[in-house]
Amino acid sequence: MHLKCLLLLLLLAPSINGFHFQTPRSTVARPRTSLSPSTTSKLPSPTFSYQNTDLKALTLDGVGVKDVVRPSVVIGGTMGAYLLRSTFSLPSPLSAPIILGLTSALLILLKLPIGQHQPSLYCGAFAGTTCMSLMSSPLNSLILGTIAATLFEIYERNGLFPGKGGRLGMCATMSSTIFTTLKGKLNLRTEYLQLLKKNTLPTLATPTAFLIATQSTVLKSSNALIIPSIYSALGAISCTVLRRRGWSPVTASSAIGAVGIWGVGGPMGALMYAGSFIGMSADVGSKEKRGFKGQVVAAGFMTLFFQSLGKNFLGTVGGKLGAAALLGVLVRDKLEN
Repeated sequence: MHLKCLLLLLLLAPSINGFHFQTPRSTVARPRTSLSPSTTSKLPSPTFSYQNTDLKALTLDGVGVKDVVRPSVVIGGTMGAYLLRSTFSLPSPLSAPIILGLTSALLILLKLPIGQHQPSLYCGAFAGTTCMSLMSSPLNSLILGTIAATLFEIYERNGLFPGKGGRLGMCATMSSTIFTTLKGKLNLRTEYLQLLKKNTLPTLATPTAFLIATQSTVLKSSNALIIPSIYSALGAISCTVLRRRGWSPVTASSAIGAVGIWGVGGPMGALMYAGSFIGMSADVGSKEKRGFKGQVVAAGFMTLFFQSLGKNFLGTVGGKLGAAALLGVLVRDKLEN
């Protein structure tokens, strides 16, 4: 048995650490030939790719190591969120991505290579906020994570919503929606009809009902939109400030989320955390910094989308706050252009 292992190692040795050697076709000694300087200059010089390459250069059957690592980190984020939620009594499902985000920040400080995959981990963690009754086992979390990893690769390879805050949450929402549908626990047509019935039909039933609903909306607007928008804007501005100070998007968002979820708490704390997704936008760290006014506008639209749709639609799906943040950013950008 030991002899077989030794032979296997000897066979694999030529490709270890990126060094590749060609086995000579014959062992017959060849006569030496003199090469002129012009001839030797044309010969390729030996290179050792291990010292001057990145992860993508190290390939396995044509697939870059990064192509394997990135999806694996997404899956790890989903399963990590599941394990945190199933093991500990967390105050909110959103605590899981916050913990994983802060942990990834620590990995960056320790200069570990895995730290560069913060967005992948964060995306998977958002998918892991799916209702625990659906994500009821490690196997289910693995399936959900695999769906999220697949969609994340599609996002990355096709450059979908580049530099837009909330894109990770949108990816997680789509993944969770697919997973919930495959589990037979979600019917989009039924969800839409219930949403329409709850928000629209009662106000159109009679003129009196319409007036009462309108008056109620005006009287409760401070609770439904104004105050939540303030917390959302606070999260967006705070995250933007941290980004301008050199914090990575995930680290900044996780820090704001910790204050919102564990400090403020409740729905307002969740919206403050959601506002941080807007501040994650890549362009806030560039020379042409995103103005605070634009961030506030995006936060307002995000609050509108979540309060009117997110709270009443796809109740078991994870990542909806991030999806609302992306919609807010897209509407703001459309208005600015």
